[in-house]
Amino acid sequence: MKVFLTRYLGCRLNVAELMDIEEELEKSGWKRGDKPSLVVINSCAVTRKAEKETRQLIRKMRREYSKAKLVVTGCFVGYDKLSEQAKKMKKEADLWVLNKDKDKIESYIKSNDRYKI
Repeated sequence: MKVFLTRYLGCRLNVAELMDIEEELEKSGWKRGDKPSLVVINSCAVTRKAEKETRQLIRKMRREYSKAKLVVTGCFVGYDKLSEQAKKMKKEADLWVLNKDKDKIESYIKSNDRYKI
């Protein structure tokens, strides 16, 4: 069984977009659960604080669900002015999907490519 878990940071738009991502995953046969094989984070980088919280959430999810595939999308991904510390996080996630490509997450997961940025 394919099980997923989602987390978000930021605005109401991130919540709405994450709900769309969840709906697409469910249509593809994924189920929500506590022991996920996939974790999707819809990130935020609007402020330095949001960027810091995003980095912390990525690390936390990697620690808590070390065997799960970790996917990060949102404005943190591909943000031009991303801090050097954030750029060093590339290896923390299995898949980075540009904010504009959120609607393609399921196909990117299936293709098993490591980076989509």
